[in-house]
Amino acid sequence: MSDEETVSEPGYQPPRASLVGMAGAVFLVVVLTLPAGVGGLLAAAGGTLLVGSVLTGLRRSMLVGIGGVFAGVLVAGVTGTGVGAVAIASAATVVAYDAGHLAIDLGTTMRERGTTTRAELTHIGGTTVVAAGAAAIGYTGYEVAAGGQPATTLVALLFAGLVLLWALRSSADNPR
Repeated sequence: MSDEETVSEPGYQPPRASLVGMAGAVFLVVVLTLPAGVGGLLAAAGGTLLVGSVLTGLRRSMLVGIGGVFAGVLVAGVTGTGVGAVAIASAATVVAYDAGHLAIDLGTTMRERGTTTRAELTHIGGTTVVAAGAAAIGYTGYEVAAGGQPATTLVALLFAGLVLLWALRSSADNPR
């Protein structure tokens, strides 16, 4: 099934744990980016599209939605939101993306055949730990090395991390 296809067919049901984990991560991003004004609005609009896309199984729309969430984080970082808030929001964006992707994958393959809650919680928990660790390393590196550099430096670092995540996900989806 290609990324462009809709998987909303009889029996498609995104698993609840992944959906709740994704929505919770999006909520955290919106709360952290709201002080930035436009950043919060972008994150909220992207998050709304993301949740709707996962509910209906629209993979391409899901990517547009997570792009909106990430754009909100970038705008928040550039407009002066605290480095810690941007780091946490970036980690939550990664968790939202991964949980949404997992929800569509499981909703497509498992349909209504069984429960996947334990596997979902383990997967999302692992993603959360890795993303939080990356955010902590990025934040610590910023504080130690930046010495008064603007938050744009952190945003560039977080953007590089997102590109790395995309590259890893692409290589996992298309093994040679």
